[in-house]
Amino acid sequence: MKVKKMNETAATGRINQIPAREAERFERALLLGALAIALLFDRLIADAQTFRAITCGYALFWLGYLIVYYICNWERAKRRMAAWYVAAVCALACAWLLMFAQGEMQLFTHLLLPVALMLHAQLGVLSDTEPMTLFANVFFGFFAQPFTALGKPFNALASLIAGKSRRASYAAIGILVAVPLAGIILALLFSADGAFSYFGARLFEGWDLGSALFHVVCVFVVLILFYSLLWNLKYKPENYYIPKPPAPAKLEPVAVGIVLGVLLAIYLLFSVVQAAFLFGGAQLPEGLTYSEYARDGFFQLIAASALNFIIFALALRFTRPSPAIRWLLLGLLAATGVLLISGVTRLLMYIGAYGLTWMRVAPMWFMAYLAIALVLGGVRLFAPKFRLFKACAAVLMAMALLLAFVNVDKTIARYNISMGELNNESRRYVYSLSNDCIDELIAYSDAHGGVERTALRERLFELRHSGAYTLSDILAWQKLEAWYGSQGRG
Repeated sequence: MKVKKMNETAATGRINQIPAREAERFERALLLGALAIALLFDRLIADAQTFRAITCGYALFWLGYLIVYYICNWERAKRRMAAWYVAAVCALACAWLLMFAQGEMQLFTHLLLPVALMLHAQLGVLSDTEPMTLFANVFFGFFAQPFTALGKPFNALASLIAGKSRRASYAAIGILVAVPLAGIILALLFSADGAFSYFGARLFEGWDLGSALFHVVCVFVVLILFYSLLWNLKYKPENYYIPKPPAPAKLEPVAVGIVLGVLLAIYLLFSVVQAAFLFGGAQLPEGLTYSEYARDGFFQLIAASALNFIIFALALRFTRPSPAIRWLLLGLLAATGVLLISGVTRLLMYIGAYGLTWMRVAPMWFMAYLAIALVLGGVRLFAPKFRLFKACAAVLMAMALLLAFVNVDKTIARYNISMGELNNESRRYVYSLSNDCIDELIAYSDAHGGVERTALRERLFELRHSGAYTLSDILAWQKLEAWYGSQGRG
């Protein structure tokens, strides 16, 4: 598979179609937009002192970027419904970061939000949104587009400052490069030579040169990277594409049918065993408890389900259409459904014995997603024009948001506490959860006292020390202060 770069004429054709005066106005506006993004990054992320502050700044920064993106690409992006869908998902994810404090989901959101936003950036400007072309442009959006127009912001700044004066333009570019470069060289020389460092300390007494240099470099680097990215998205939105491959040779239904038939026979035997032991109440083999039976092999069932989807997609893509193959593939989806039911049943048994944790909620969520994908796969079997990949991607984003807004920490705490008095391990886990479940923790502490009250006091003192940034932390702080006062220790 080859990733091709469009020829220069095709890639830059849009620049020639835009009048010079209009292009100049756009690039000056883009300079201000990139500067706004850089200042947001410096103030909200680079200057933050705690992870909670970084998380809130991270959300506000990406919301600011989204606004600048649409200002720069409004004419093309306003008509792209897929881009609006991803933008809405990203905006809601940012809102979630400002509202909730769940550590596991925060890390997950921190990692995936830039990927989703790059996908959105490409969807908003590309005319070809076939999956492989889209993946290529997302990849190069991270590793090429921020670096292939690094000189453009200097040209825009020179134009903004000097108008048509060529000499003044060059002077502006020289100043822009010289200031951060001089700061870096001075910092290195101050560290290398004691006498020069003493001279610098006397000359810049009272100045925090290290901090100032850090912020200047931070703004400078973020500005030119985002300017280059947005410039490329405006003028070279289809710079990379995957040539459409020739139609693949189709396999004969007989060969594929034999493979699917063997798999279905195995799954039929598996289904009989599951019906007997999981659903029929048959006695397990000697020495095997239900909790062990529920735990052992669970992740293998998920892996087998995922493998079935791959087999389904390959058979659908590379097999000559045949009614028999269609019904065999439908049988494979049904067998995958049995695997998922078995997996869910095992997991519920294990949760019933040992309680909820994030590592048990996440597989349950994934199996729910696979169940929806099963239905979508069945639709694709009888509607050949149905875009299965895009539908699965859209459902995945929606379900990730659903998982975030369900408030998993609160659900975990409420369920585990409802099972009765917590043992030491369960207590430590529940009290390690975020402030999203503060109501449950306060109620449990009031009922049991002792160690639980000490844990809540420590949580309150931590909030007093580090501050509250998310809505969840602010509300938890208020409730803990009220609780602490009610204990007669305010």
